[in-house]
Amino acid sequence: MIETEKPDAEERLRAIRMAYEMGLKIRGRDIRDLLGLAEPQQDEEILWAKERADGKPDLFGLFGAKGEPPNG
Repeated sequence: MIETEKPDAEERLRAIRMAYEMGLKIRGRDIRDLLGLAEPQQDEEILWAKERADGKPDLFGLFGAKGEPPNG
């Protein structure tokens, strides 16, 4: 279950996304902590956003796989 009941979780996610789109590096752990998500284990299915032609993530094109994300 994604936990978004922490104060201002939605607002913080919007701010994080804006910062990310401006080029700020964001730790995945910080996002997972905000949402209450666990770190995926090696043999678990993982989902990630594919990249668009301009190198930015395509948030509507999720891929899922076991193990490594695309390109390594």
